[in-house]
Amino acid sequence: MEYSIFVDEAGDTGTDSDYYLLTLVFHNQDASLEGNIASYEVRLTDASLPNIPFHIQPLMGGEGDYATLSITDRAKLLSYFHEFAVRCPILHKTFLYEKKNYGLRGKESDSAVIAKRLGDQMEKDLAALLNEHLAFFQQFDKIKVYYDNGQKPVSRALRAALASCLSSVAVEFKSDVRYRKYRLCQISDMFCGFALLDYKFSNNLQTNTDEMFADNHRNLRKRFLKKIGRLDAGRHGFE
Repeated sequence: MEYSIFVDEAGDTGTDSDYYLLTLVFHNQDASLEGNIASYEVRLTDASLPNIPFHIQPLMGGEGDYATLSITDRAKLLSYFHEFAVRCPILHKTFLYEKKNYGLRGKESDSAVIAKRLGDQMEKDLAALLNEHLAFFQQFDKIKVYYDNGQKPVSRALRAALASCLSSVAVEFKSDVRYRKYRLCQISDMFCGFALLDYKFSNNLQTNTDEMFADNHRNLRKRFLKKIGRLDAGRHGFE
């Protein structure tokens, strides 16, 4: 049996943002996604919407593949992809870190300090999650990790946590991981993006663009976060 972990992040590991988010999406490869994907793509066709690889920040900003689409169509794409994602046989876990807990900001040297401390904390949190559900993970012959290695502290934390907790399981880090290639990479991106929106609304940091798509915090929770929360591995555990 094989198990997959898809990883995405938001923020930076240095001093350029007040936050950092790390999202993992978990999928037992015995549970097929083909039917879910086919239904989602039929829905796009029926609504005359383009089958664009989902990417939440360009979608909300009207950039890249979404540059020629109206805000109405972009809102529909967000809603349709969210509905597709929460029906998939997956779990997820998002860790949110506030930079103020990892060092002072404002000095160039602080960036490396914050990145090191943040990476160490991510490793601890990942190891704690794996150890809490160790028997579950050990039943698999192989665990495949999909991360684009965009930020070194994340790569190091993933590798260190998996090596320390799952030495008896074959762990494979996939190469050439691109969000356009895998729907589960796109789901990880969306879950991470919604967690960021939750953080921004909670701290009164939302932008006009955020409000165009979520309206307000109550609506964000009701329309999107509640259903995503049902798939929270940290809340409900692994089966």
